[in-house]
Amino acid sequence: MKHKEQGFIITTTMVVVFTVVFIGLIVGIVAVRDAWFKTTVFENSVDVFVMTDAGDVLGKAVDFDEHEAPLVPFVDYDVPDPNGGNYRVLVGVRDDRFTSRERVYYPNSLNCTGQPCVFVPSTELSGNTSVNSRGVDEVTGTGGVSYQLATQAGGGAGSRYNYAVGSSNGGLPGHLLRQTDTACVVTITDNSVDTYISYWQSQRVVEEGGTDSGPGTNPPCYRELFAKAAIITESFLRCQNEFGSSNCCDIIGKTMGSKTCGGVCDNVLGRCECPAGFVKLGNSSGWCCPIGTDDAKNGQCQQLATTLFAPEAGDFLETLSVGGANNVLDNLGTTFKVNLPINPNDFQSVQPDGEG
Repeated sequence: MKHKEQGFIITTTMVVVFTVVFIGLIVGIVAVRDAWFKTTVFENSVDVFVMTDAGDVLGKAVDFDEHEAPLVPFVDYDVPDPNGGNYRVLVGVRDDRFTSRERVYYPNSLNCTGQPCVFVPSTELSGNTSVNSRGVDEVTGTGGVSYQLATQAGGGAGSRYNYAVGSSNGGLPGHLLRQTDTACVVTITDNSVDTYISYWQSQRVVEEGGTDSGPGTNPPCYRELFAKAAIITESFLRCQNEFGSSNCCDIIGKTMGSKTCGGVCDNVLGRCECPAGFVKLGNSSGWCCPIGTDDAKNGQCQQLATTLFAPEAGDFLETLSVGGANNVLDNLGTTFKVNLPINPNDFQSVQPDGEG
C-alpha cells in the first residue's frame, strides 16, 4: 500500500525571504521603540515638573500664575467626598514659598498670626466692599475668588471646602489651610481708634511699602480697615444732679469744663433728666449722650464706629492646618526647582558650531 509523504521543502529562496522579513521586523520594532522612547522623554522634558532640592517631585505644573510660578494640584485625601472623591487645590510653588489665589484673614492680629479665616468658595461680594474680590492690582473682580474650588462640590459651609495658603506663623514659606464650618467673628474692641485686621495675600511679590530686594524678604502681610473710629459729638449734656446744680446743663451754651451744653435738661420732679433725643448710658459722670452714640471712652459721647468690612458669619469661616500641627507643606524643602528640557535627538546638549 502506497503512502504519500507530508511536509514542505525549504528552499533557499524561502530562507532569504524569511530572513529579510524577520530582520526587517526586528529593525522596525526597535525603530518604533526608540521613536516612542524619544518622544516620551522629550514630552516629559518639555512638561514642567516641580521638585525639591532632594529630587522629590511635587507634581506636574498644570498652569502658571501671573508671575509665571508653576501651579501644582494638591489632593487632600484626608477629607473624602461622600461620593467617594477627594478635594484638590492648586498650590503655586515659587523658589522659596507657596501661594494660592485665596486670601487668608487674621481677625485678631496685625501681623498675620493667630486664628486664620477664609471666605467660602465663590463669594465675590463678601465683606460688603468686595475685599476678597480684589487682586494684587486692587481691581475688583480679579482677586481671590476660586471657581475651581467652588465647582468641586455643592452645598454651603461644611459641605464644600475652600483652601488657601496662609503664613507660617507670620512668615514664609506658607501653610496650607482648609475651611471648617466654624464662623469667624470680627469685633470692634475700641471705638476711639480705627480697627484693622490683617490678611495674607500670598500672590504678592513683596510687602506693600517694602523694597523689592528679592523673593521672601518681605512677607505679603497686609492690613484691612475693619471699622473707622467713632466721631466725638459736641452735643453734651450733664443731667445727673438736681436742677440748678453746677453739675447740670440748665442753660444752653453753659460751659462745663471743656464742654458746652448743647441743650437744657428737663426738670422732672426737681431733678435734671436727659431730654428727648438724649440718653444716659450709665456713666458715673452723668453725661447724657445723643441716641445712637456711645459713652465708653472717658465719659465722652461718640458716634458708633463705621464698619467697612463686615463679612457674614456663614461666609467667613475659621480654618485648620492641613496635616495638623505639622503642616503638609512643612515636610517639603524651602528651595524648589523645575526640570530642564533634554535635546530630543541625542539626549545631550549639542555644542554650537566651532566649539569643542
